Amino acid sequence: MRKFLSLVLVATLLMSVFAFTASADGETTITIAVSGSASEIALRKETGDLFCELNPQYSVEWIDLGDDRVTKTMTLISSGAAPDILYINENIVTYASRGVLEPLGEYVAREGEGYLDYFYPSLLALDTWQDELYALPQEVSPYLIYYNKDLFEKYGVELPTDDWTFEQWYEACKSISSAGAADGVYGQNVMGWADQALMVLSRMGVEVYNEDATQIWTAQPENYDKALEAFTFFANAYLEDKICPTPSEITAMGKAFDQAFRNQLLAMDAAGLWNLPTYLDEPLNFNWDVVMSPLSTDGTRTNRAGILNWGIYSGSNNKDAAWELLKFLTGHEGQMIVAKYNMALPSAYDEEANQLIVDSHFPENVEAFIKANEFIEQGDSFSVAEDEINTALMAELNSMVLGLESPEEALNNFNDFAVETLEEALDSIYG
Repeated sequence: MRKFLSLVLVATLLMSVFAFTASADGETTITIAVSGSASEIALRKETGDLFCELNPQYSVEWIDLGDDRVTKTMTLISSGAAPDILYINENIVTYASRGVLEPLGEYVAREGEGYLDYFYPSLLALDTWQDELYALPQEVSPYLIYYNKDLFEKYGVELPTDDWTFEQWYEACKSISSAGAADGVYGQNVMGWADQALMVLSRMGVEVYNEDATQIWTAQPENYDKALEAFTFFANAYLEDKICPTPSEITAMGKAFDQAFRNQLLAMDAAGLWNLPTYLDEPLNFNWDVVMSPLSTDGTRTNRAGILNWGIYSGSNNKDAAWELLKFLTGHEGQMIVAKYNMALPSAYDEEANQLIVDSHFPENVEAFIKANEFIEQGDSFSVAEDEINTALMAELNSMVLGLESPEEALNNFNDFAVETLEEALDSIYG
């Protein structure tokens, strides 16, 4: 069985990098990872430029990770070329458990009491492992439902509201898929990537891990029946109710995250704010808006999100300088630039920055993104084998919805792999 640790640490081929210097006259160069679209790269460069303008004793050099962020970050670390500041999404434990992140408690203490009150507690919780804070969040992008108003109206389906239930969401999916079958229109793709599937599972009360992510929740006898019910739900959604395009159909619709939605072949799409800059530059040719994700089947609200965190590499020789930049990125000046680009939310209770998002009125219900911040929960972020296990989950779900496996076979195969993989990963770290 391949272990995640060995997968990323034995790589010997260094990634290609690009760098730009934010202040040519800086005395200390701080290296920092970057990844994402052209808009995100521009956002980072603007923030770095402002930091160096206000702090001319520093220069900033950015190292592009491309798309395969975790593997390339670990490759840089194993080769001795890691940047001072690491670009991290929701998987803090992947790095912290391997000793490559600097604990931030000492740095935070320097800033005085109440410094962390600026940030959403739900995000700080995801940056904390074994009672140590290892990163600070700069951006958060809760997953909301983008929906095509024109398709809802064309097929006579009531427009969703922020308090809609899981059952109402599913009925909307079924109604649109049935009425739009002749046009090749589906309600929603719920398995575009792992987070989309995990969103639906969590709304059904099903998790992948127990609370501290040391056991596979779906493999526990007391949880198995509920997990099987959820897997059966996915199978029925695809094979009987046909609310979703099959994996091969979604590929034909376009591989980009939003392509099928843009082409009006999906009435709904679960995503964060990252679509907004593109929709502003290349407007959709139909009426649309966003709405909060449906309530869970028990009536409670939870929300997943894409999160950008910055952490300091434990092997950095510029830790104090790195903290100054990290503090700037996640502070008011950095948050204002995040809000200006409207591709993610500030990760903090920053009224001025958040007001920029609200005042954009793009889309009409954009404020729902901010409201969703209070409900972010994703315990799988604490897994030491998240990538491998998510990949296995998606492989089994895809096999099941293609009719190649029964829900029971898919769940059993997933549990067998996940239990062994998690045990190996934990053993490799803790011995």
